[in-house]
Amino acid sequence: MVYIHFASEKEAASITKYAFAHPLSAELHTYMKYENGESIYLFIEEQNFFPMLEWISDSLFAYMKNELMIQWLEQIVREKFYYQESEEIADIVDIAISIIEGQNNTNSPDCFWQNEKVVVKNGMHPILQANTSFSFHSFSKFRLKGLNEKLLEFVEMAIDEYKLEQDYQNFIHFLREFMHSQKPKANVLHVLHKDSVEFYSETFEKLEKREIIKLIDRKLLAENPMYIDSNLIAPLISIAPERLFLYADRTDHGVIQTVMRIFEERASIKTIAQFYSMQYEKINEKDRVL
Repeated sequence: MVYIHFASEKEAASITKYAFAHPLSAELHTYMKYENGESIYLFIEEQNFFPMLEWISDSLFAYMKNELMIQWLEQIVREKFYYQESEEIADIVDIAISIIEGQNNTNSPDCFWQNEKVVVKNGMHPILQANTSFSFHSFSKFRLKGLNEKLLEFVEMAIDEYKLEQDYQNFIHFLREFMHSQKPKANVLHVLHKDSVEFYSETFEKLEKREIIKLIDRKLLAENPMYIDSNLIAPLISIAPERLFLYADRTDHGVIQTVMRIFEERASIKTIAQFYSMQYEKINEKDRVL
């Protein structure tokens, strides 16, 4: 008989829940005993060894992945990198989980979760084979040392991303404040974003590039250490139109997203086809007036 000891009755109950949800439980449930304590008892016989190995290792892995992973990541963020604010910790953990899931390509032999599932199974094999009772937390600490090291790497990557995002948010705040401090140099501005950037007046008359360059506030480029796109963002913030219409077919483009974050409710995004349609209507309207 093998005893698996857990930190609490709640943890033992959770493992039992995962075990009895597993497809093999229909065949093997009589070989497991749980009586609302902190331990699970396994009756392992030679003829059922490999199904038991798969059943128990899968159940432990599911519990680790679904219920312990976030706790472990939070612990690393607190103890290894000394973050204390709950919001910051939650943000970093969310990024770390996104990175892990991004590597979870089920078609790849290097799938993170698939690899760790095998590691758990390989770690359980000699223990069950020897009919040795053990503590689940000792098992996770010593037999899964590689997993802990990988989680540390994921947290390091997540912190790098988090810091970059913080820098980006500060950058957006600076640009937004600068834009609001400017006196609007246009009521309405239309911007066509294709292979290049073109600026148009309220009446859809194209503005020459040299006119746009003259409008750029040089303090904007001098006062901020981060790179500011001089083709689109610097002119827009300097002109600070009361209403901005941005036309693009790729709304997920980084610079488009940045402009929308800066201008917020002052900006609207439309398709390039809509630009040409509206320009055509405006030209015809002027011709009719003439």
